[in-house]
Amino acid sequence: MSPEDVAGDIVVGEDEINQEFQPHANDMVPEQRHLEQIMFADEAAAKAAAEQIKAGQSFADAAQKATGKAPGDLGTVAKGEMLPALAGGAFDAPEGGVTAPMKTGFGWHLLHVTKVFPAHKSTLAEMHDKLKADIVRRKAVDALVSLTKQFDDELASGDSLEKAAEKLRLKVQKVASVDGAGRGADGKPVEGVADNQAILAAIAATPGGQTTDISDAGGDSYFILKVDGVTPAAVRPLADVRDLLIADWQHTERAKQAAAKAQKLVERLRGGEDLAKLAAELGVSVKT
Repeated sequence: MSPEDVAGDIVVGEDEINQEFQPHANDMVPEQRHLEQIMFADEAAAKAAAEQIKAGQSFADAAQKATGKAPGDLGTVAKGEMLPALAGGAFDAPEGGVTAPMKTGFGWHLLHVTKVFPAHKSTLAEMHDKLKADIVRRKAVDALVSLTKQFDDELASGDSLEKAAEKLRLKVQKVASVDGAGRGADGKPVEGVADNQAILAAIAATPGGQTTDISDAGGDSYFILKVDGVTPAAVRPLADVRDLLIADWQHTERAKQAAAKAQKLVERLRGGEDLAKLAAELGVSVKT
């Protein structure tokens, strides 16, 4: 049972959103900038491109010449959201301007400031959707607590888990089988179970035929489960696992062969061969 299960029934009025906005009316939205980027492997290439841009070449043409593609779009960001090594240059350049080459652990960067959005006070219009979503979420969490109590009452009156869920319009997930790691009989993770440690622990601790209490599933969500039966651990027949065994063996062999191939390439590189030549031989690209 999650807040999303009840969020669709929650109505939020504009007066509630306006009231939610009032404490934020004087909040400042920091300056933001829309940025494009060209990355280079070395400083010389970055400086050469910067000089060409100063001479009149467009940023897009410089990117195409240097990388064979359009500039990377970094989106609209605030200074605090950027790498410190890039933030200063990006926020010192004027709108339409291009930074000097800047170095990070990823390489050399040229940034183009396509648009500047000055700092300003928050407005209701720009915060409207977020405020509404926050109110819906808060109300949904409260409604969910009430719903779990109703569910408990239905069970206490003698209803089955399925019947109680039907009355309260809640979904029941039926799992044919699941092991301690959250995998089904096919060896694949069971959706909604494998990624939740609280549910996995409850399954492991619950005897066959028993139903758990309503428990916290994390993320403001709750669960209750019934274990219909327990299949003891046993060696599976070869016929049942043949395909899995073959796939595992193939995976292991591919990994061994890939490691051996990689080691040979390392030895050739250490022997003085060129990285670009090896990449061309393999039909792959060299990335910095």
